[in-house]
Amino acid sequence: MSLRDQLLKAGVASKKDAARVDRQKKHEQRKKQGNRKRKSVAEREQQAAETAAREAAVHAKLVARKQREAEREAAEAGLRVRNLITGNAVRGRGKQPFWVKRPSGRLCRMAVSPGIAFKLRCGELGIAAQPDSDEPVVIARKAIDRLLELAPETVWFYVADTSGLSAPEEAFMDADWDISLIPHRQTFE
Repeated sequence: MSLRDQLLKAGVASKKDAARVDRQKKHEQRKKQGNRKRKSVAEREQQAAETAAREAAVHAKLVARKQREAEREAAEAGLRVRNLITGNAVRGRGKQPFWVKRPSGRLCRMAVSPGIAFKLRCGELGIAAQPDSDEPVVIARKAIDRLLELAPETVWFYVADTSGLSAPEEAFMDADWDISLIPHRQTFE
């Protein structure tokens, strides 16, 4: 026996009160049913929400992948520059002073051999520095050209216009004089 029947039997509630409560109950149920969405509409909304969630997850993965690729490319570019400078370094320590302007504007004195100094002035060699170092390195011209594409801030010195300096028709490279760049004193008799 339900609570309603027990209350009616005990005389606590009247039949009018029970009927009113029944009407209110039915009214609330109909109201709930009226607000309830159809099953097909609810399924479509659920599928749309799932699709949006999947697309958001795919987009987040894509953004993360692009960020990782950008970081990897930056690291590889730095390594490429480092390897290019290290692999094309020319050794040629000597007594000939060669002055180079640093990117900061200060002058740097390098001691190179006379042949290296001559090749620097003719555009066959150039001077660059590692991105994290302030020490200049003499490197081959082909590496300078590549560095100008990858990291132009690492190139300190190069001769771009070599016309008249090392043109084969002028035979400047086959010098019949001493190529030493040490200042000479001319003696008059």
